[in-house]
Amino acid sequence: MERGNHEEVRWANLNGNGMPSLLIRSDKNLMQFSALPHTDEQMFPVEYKIDLPQSAATVFCLSSKTLGVGSNGCGPRPLDKYLIWTDDTQFSYTLQ
Repeated sequence: MERGNHEEVRWANLNGNGMPSLLIRSDKNLMQFSALPHTDEQMFPVEYKIDLPQSAATVFCLSSKTLGVGSNGCGPRPLDKYLIWTDDTQFSYTLQ
């Protein structure tokens, strides 16, 4: 599970804080999208949100699939219907 991840997205519009508007549209298949003020590397060692460094950036991520919650290390394995296999997948998008 990723922080701030939105699934089954057709379009997303980033704007605000003086940045130009960015419209992202899926051309065919649905996508997953997140927009966060920090990278994974910045968030990993931090236990509390208040300890995150000040950020002047927006990190956005487009994905086609994300593995379901759970693992053998910290709980039960995800149900088979939520497992992601290494099958080829593709989606296209337009940045405007």
